[in-house]
Amino acid sequence: MKVDFLLLLLLTVRLSAQLPDLDTLSREVDLSTLKPREVPSEPVETAPPSPHTHLFAGIEALTPLSEPGEDSLQPIGDGKLQILHLPAADYLVVPNPPRIDSAYHLLAETLAEMDISSGFPLKVVLHADSKFSVAIVLTQKKHDSLPLGVDISPLPPITLLGLDADIELLQRDHPPFLEAFQSIRSYARSVGFDLDTREFYALPREPGRVFFGLRINNPTRTGDLPVQP
Repeated sequence: MKVDFLLLLLLTVRLSAQLPDLDTLSREVDLSTLKPREVPSEPVETAPPSPHTHLFAGIEALTPLSEPGEDSLQPIGDGKLQILHLPAADYLVVPNPPRIDSAYHLLAETLAEMDISSGFPLKVVLHADSKFSVAIVLTQKKHDSLPLGVDISPLPPITLLGLDADIELLQRDHPPFLEAFQSIRSYARSVGFDLDTREFYALPREPGRVFFGLRINNPTRTGDLPVQP
């Protein structure tokens, strides 16, 4: 019995000697790999405006732009809204271009090749199928051969109800676009204007100033409205 006790005591001492020292273990193992690596944050850069639908991408190719005549604009309501009368004219048109900036450059190159000047307006028309066309009025009739992608179109007179807005993108979900549309439609309903909402007209003048309008189907109704002083 005494021998068994001694053997048990000897075994316990040996096992105790084999237990690792925790402090030593922690010093030998590199625990830094368990910490999450800190990824340095990169500065967020503002994306450049898309040349596909941005109204001022490449517009410098056509500047300076002509201003409308005083007799073509009729302030109405509180003065913010305006009626714009565009007479019949020949327009140099780029129909359904893939990008607005390429359309501006194509118009500028064609005007230079034809040695002909342009006038007011430069207009970008958003169609019902979300495609758009870019056109600028010609100040004289001259039908030279045209490069591919450009047409000359004689367009009838139209009357637009619109306003100057800070619109940058020719997109229906662009907030300034929506706000301008709602203002125009609300006033038109109040005075009995019948608007054509299939096409939207944007006449870019300079960054922060775009005449945005819709065509009035019953323009004779505008003669009943008083002109603001």
